[in-house]
Amino acid sequence: MSVFKRLRDLTMSNVYSLIEKAEDPVKMTDQYLRDMQADVQEAEKSVAAQIALEKKFKILFEEQEALVKKREEQAHMAVQANNLDLARRALEEKQNAEQKMNEYKASYEQNKAAADNLRLK
Repeated sequence: MSVFKRLRDLTMSNVYSLIEKAEDPVKMTDQYLRDMQADVQEAEKSVAAQIALEKKFKILFEEQEALVKKREEQAHMAVQANNLDLARRALEEKQNAEQKMNEYKASYEQNKAAADNLRLK
């Protein structure tokens, strides 16, 4: 064995010995509990944030869904009033609202699945 390896081993054993003497099992357990408590609080915040996102996208989806219905009715009333320009604009806005509605629905479903997954844990 080389002198340097023996010297390193001796130094490491002394360091570990000092650490073991300094460690108080009760204090270490208390610290582990504090760390775990902080982790739990962080997880709870993450779950709350995910649920908030789910609710936000649900509201946005429902608003766009209502707008699609409203624009459909407006287009129908405009056709009955023989106002084709207004009907065309209402249908264009309906199409835009449908696109947004589909995007919000996908985001809502994705966030709902993630929130449900977090709720189970």
